[in-house]
Amino acid sequence: MRSAADLVKDGLRDYPQMAHRAMSRMLYNKDKSAWKSLDACYNQVRYYSGCYGNAARKKIPIEDVRPPEVGKELQSNPLGLPPEFNDTWEPMAFPVKAGKGLVLMDSHFPYHDINAITLAIRHGQGRGCNDFIYLGGDIHDNKDLSKFDKDPGARDYSKELDAVKVFLDVLQREFPKAQIIYKKGNHELRTDYYLRRKAPELWGLRDFIWENYLGLKERGIISVPADVPMTVGKLNIIHGHELRGASTAVNAARGAYLKANECVLVGHWHRSSMHTGTSFSRRFDVAWSVGCLCNLTPDWCRINKWNQGFATLEIDGNDFHIENERIIDGNIR
Repeated sequence: MRSAADLVKDGLRDYPQMAHRAMSRMLYNKDKSAWKSLDACYNQVRYYSGCYGNAARKKIPIEDVRPPEVGKELQSNPLGLPPEFNDTWEPMAFPVKAGKGLVLMDSHFPYHDINAITLAIRHGQGRGCNDFIYLGGDIHDNKDLSKFDKDPGARDYSKELDAVKVFLDVLQREFPKAQIIYKKGNHELRTDYYLRRKAPELWGLRDFIWENYLGLKERGIISVPADVPMTVGKLNIIHGHELRGASTAVNAARGAYLKANECVLVGHWHRSSMHTGTSFSRRFDVAWSVGCLCNLTPDWCRINKWNQGFATLEIDGNDFHIENERIIDGNIR
């Protein structure tokens, strides 16, 4: 079995022009057992490429990683332009190729709604959604780590994460054969933002990574970065915060479609809606936005246009079928 260091060196040799962040994602997705986290893989890629100063370069000569002839080609800059920063960005294929599952978004623990979550789970069991559960972001609220004002005596961050653990326990008990996929939303990102602003020294430490606290890897849950879409055929599945400015549209699905110009499934806006569009070349696209599973009148947004809801997703290769369910007055309608 090859070591993590050998895997990194092979990646740098085979893909000398790939951005470090993209390479770390590629390597980590190929063998997640080699590193404790994606950030650990990224740090090792930077280390072996000599980004940490002369000490690292002396220990790991650049010639051992990138062939000299490739290095000369990369340094070719006849106009003397400043160095470029190019971070590639690629979607991930949905890990389940065929089957039926639930799409649950925006529960915002501890602002979750027990009845709405129970309805979604029972509906999924009744419809045979046993193959996967897609948690599409903002599963926990992370208000304590936000930049907004909050009541310091009203919340407990560790209890919030413990509540999410219980939620994951329930899902794995009720859907024992389902693959759970957990994609970061903008509220999960608050942990990253907090560490970068307030405690950069702790960035990358295992104990301060929320995925590790929740035990996602040990549970067999697939973790998806906040800025990476998942694809099923021509369907793009994201949280929604990635589409900046989409909230100004008449409805959330239309806003998502106008930004993506492709088939897309989103949450984020806490509203169930659908929009269809036909291009000049007669390409037919559909966009869906999924309702939330949280309380409809939290203290941070008393007046809103939200509704509760969830979706079922059926996959057969590149084909897919979505049922976008609304919860109105405590019932699925």
